[in-house]
Amino acid sequence: MAAVGLSITHLLLPRLGDVAFLVSWVAVTMAAFLGGIGPGLLATGTSAAGYAFFFFAPLHSFRIASSFESFQLLLFVSVAAVVSAVVGALRHRSRRLLREQERAWVAESDARRFAERLALSQSITSDLAVAWTQEDVATVLVKRGLKAFDAKAVGVTVPISTEELDVILQVRYPARSVAPWLRIRIDSDDPRADAFRTGEAIWLESPEEFVRRYPHLREKMRGDGAWAVVPMMAHGRPLGVITFTFAAPRSFDLEERHFISFIASKYGQALERARLSEAERSARARAEAASQRAGLLASLGVKLNAGASLFDVLGAAANGARGVLGGDDAAIWLAEPDGHHLRGAFEIGTVGRVGALHDLDQLPHSREAVAHRCPIYFTAAEAGGEEPAWFQRLGIESAVAAPLLDEERFIGILFVDYRTDRFSRSPEDLEFVNAVAGLSALAVARAQVYEAEKKARLRAEAAEMETRRIGALQERLVAVVGHDLRNPLGAIIMGAERLKTRRRNMEPWERSVVALMMRSAERMQGMIADVLDFSVVRRGGGIPLRTEHVKLSEICRHVISELEQARPGRSVSLRVEKDDEGEWDPGRLARVVSNLVANALQHSPRDAAVEVRIRGSSHHLVLEVHDSGPPIPEAVLAAVFEPFTKGSSPSDDLSGNIGLGLYIVREIARAHQGKVDVCSRADKGTSFIVKLPRHPTLDPQAA
Repeated sequence: MAAVGLSITHLLLPRLGDVAFLVSWVAVTMAAFLGGIGPGLLATGTSAAGYAFFFFAPLHSFRIASSFESFQLLLFVSVAAVVSAVVGALRHRSRRLLREQERAWVAESDARRFAERLALSQSITSDLAVAWTQEDVATVLVKRGLKAFDAKAVGVTVPISTEELDVILQVRYPARSVAPWLRIRIDSDDPRADAFRTGEAIWLESPEEFVRRYPHLREKMRGDGAWAVVPMMAHGRPLGVITFTFAAPRSFDLEERHFISFIASKYGQALERARLSEAERSARARAEAASQRAGLLASLGVKLNAGASLFDVLGAAANGARGVLGGDDAAIWLAEPDGHHLRGAFEIGTVGRVGALHDLDQLPHSREAVAHRCPIYFTAAEAGGEEPAWFQRLGIESAVAAPLLDEERFIGILFVDYRTDRFSRSPEDLEFVNAVAGLSALAVARAQVYEAEKKARLRAEAAEMETRRIGALQERLVAVVGHDLRNPLGAIIMGAERLKTRRRNMEPWERSVVALMMRSAERMQGMIADVLDFSVVRRGGGIPLRTEHVKLSEICRHVISELEQARPGRSVSLRVEKDDEGEWDPGRLARVVSNLVANALQHSPRDAAVEVRIRGSSHHLVLEVHDSGPPIPEAVLAAVFEPFTKGSSPSDDLSGNIGLGLYIVREIARAHQGKVDVCSRADKGTSFIVKLPRHPTLDPQAA
């Protein structure tokens, strides 16, 4: 700018007159003066031009202004202009320095505030790093949060379900002002719900703004300050909301909002960590408690399994339950068959509960435990019915009543008594009581079954011994009687035969008497033989056989002839369809044929025919005795081959039948390795079918 000024001066001065020069000089001087006091770089440049003009222009103008006075005036004005320019430059620099200092002060203040907030943030982060419980997080929030933001009160709201939020911490709020804000729905029009749903902070800088945004909450609003409702974010999702309440209205600048949100996120992360830590500790504690309880149950199970008798099991159950549940006394009452009464079965101590009968209706808590199939804990103050007297007699303050259930069967009740009210009513403890009761119920049920089986076995053994004793007596009696009866019967038969052979000129009535004597004696002889055979079979020896090669048809003809003579007017037909030879005991087969044919004649009408059929194959032979009489009743048919089974007709009693004939038939068939069956129908009559092998393989002892 100085060079431009000099150039202009040198170009213009030779062409201007004195007046023009003076005017130009004055204008440039004013510009220099104004440039000295004017602001900016342009003014500074103009001042420099003025300096150059007034230092060089006078020297060039000596030939125009030659008088001394003019020179003095010009010199004075030049000096004044220079001084003014210097003063203006100094003022401009001073202002610039002041502005730079102000900016430095602002930057220093910002740096100090940033350092303070950074230190506060680090302090809060450090404190939250060692906050392992929600209570610790709340303590840090109260200790640091209120001071950091100069807040009057603070509250923490977290979700308690997928639909609701609730306050878990509130500090310095009046009790009357907290109640309306405790629980809200997540979808409600509330600053906390809005912040939780959107994940964005709600800044309410005055009561007017609060009412403007939430007019329906006017009545619930307390205070005349400001509110900052900030979500606690962790991993991009809200964990809850922190509400800071300030005493007076205030504005939240962008930096402060970021800082408050940052600190809130730190609290959210710490709260989430504390929740996870508490959940882990709780899960670990539950696992340890479950492991300990499993060990206690295993130990109790060993003790219960060691008990042999019901009394031992009841003692193990009562003592074990008292030990694992930490009780002072224990007792077990067993249910009576009616299910409405309990009888004391075992108790620890002597208080007179064993043997006593109790009405379940007079024990309300026991009745409730049975009805709900779960243990119930109750105190002396809650007792009813006969329970208060029981509590007073035992000197206890509380008790647990646990039903003993074997699936759906009610066995009894396990009582564990406490002298103080110290039992926890937690679901875990009650579930443990239920497990102890269930284990005890299984052991008691097993012991009851064992006791019942033992009693039944003893009764059965006693009955079997008595049966054997009576059977032995009967067999001895039968053997003795059978042996003793044989001799007189033999004498009767022999006498009757002599009368029949020696006295040929007997009267008809005499022959009839002799024939009757012979038939009666032979029938008695058959009955004695049946009884003796029955005695042999009952002893387990089986009917002995003496086999030889015989023809079954010859045996049948002989037996049929004797039976027809004994029953005049009755006829029995014989039909042989196959070779009837085999290895059998002829005497035993004669008994089989005699018993079957006699049975057919007895149970068929006098004019009905009885037929004996012999058929078979190369290995077996079948003997069938058929009559057309009435069918055998179903009740008799099922046990027709059992000993002492007789028909329902009166003739069975009049004939002297003792019910062993068919039984002996079956046993003789079995002795020959054969079998006997019966088929009885109203339209076809009754058939007894004996199937025998032609050459049975007999036990040498049986032969």
